[in-house]
Amino acid sequence: MAAGVEGEAPPPPHPLCASLTDPELKALLTGTDVCADFEAVCAKLGLRPPPRVATALRAMAEQLAQTRSFAMKRWACDAATLCALLVSLSTHRVGTVKFCGCAIAPAELLLLKLGLPPSVSALLVDGAEPSDTPTRFAPLLALPPSVCVLSLKSCCIGGAELEQLLPLLAANPALTALSLWGNPLGDGGARAIAASLGSLRALNLGNTLLGSRGAQALGRAIGANTSLTSLNLSHNRVGRALGEAMLQGLAVNNTLCLLDLRRNALPEETQALLREEASRSDSGRVKPLEIGL
Repeated sequence: MAAGVEGEAPPPPHPLCASLTDPELKALLTGTDVCADFEAVCAKLGLRPPPRVATALRAMAEQLAQTRSFAMKRWACDAATLCALLVSLSTHRVGTVKFCGCAIAPAELLLLKLGLPPSVSALLVDGAEPSDTPTRFAPLLALPPSVCVLSLKSCCIGGAELEQLLPLLAANPALTALSLWGNPLGDGGARAIAASLGSLRALNLGNTLLGSRGAQALGRAIGANTSLTSLNLSHNRVGRALGEAMLQGLAVNNTLCLLDLRRNALPEETQALLREEASRSDSGRVKPLEIGL
């Protein structure tokens, strides 16, 4: 990228960045009717409110007091509408934002990071369509400290892409729960994240093409880790190697409370050893260990 002219302000990270905090747009918000707020912001930006987004906002309004959640499904996201949505949500104290099966370009993921309301503590971008940009999810691993839960299920993230993203994870101590379910991480991705658990307390690596080497790395990692309390490795069909690796790690780990090993073709004798490990009275565990087999 070419350097800016000396004395000039650097360009904004996204062309619509200024709109996220535009006083004229903020002045349109009632803070009580999210649907009306969205329609008003869209009108100011010269947009027609997409029916799919309006429907999702109505559903949110009906259950906001109970769930504080906004969910958008199968939406071809465009930057201007996403900007209007984020501005509209900013005064409604939504706690969880979900995008499921949506087409979100890398630039819009950056806009999502920049405009995510400070009330949001959980962000789910599951089933995102494939992209040629290998680090497209980088903005989501550098989210504001208010976000402690991130889900990127079935987003076609491979081991090589994950390795490029992990330094951002290590630099984000606020993130305590991460789901990578259904991504083809393979052994390379599993080994990489085993070395970068950081402050994670919950990690979901179910259905990630885990192999024996990845299992061994994760076994060593939980043996040395004192923050992880929940680990999902289900639906990987690794077999005996996974059970043995977990037994080695559990022998010295006393903080893990939930370990999901279902659908891994574990031999009966390995399952018996795992049940015995979970029931040990001299393990020094902070809480009882539950193992899904």
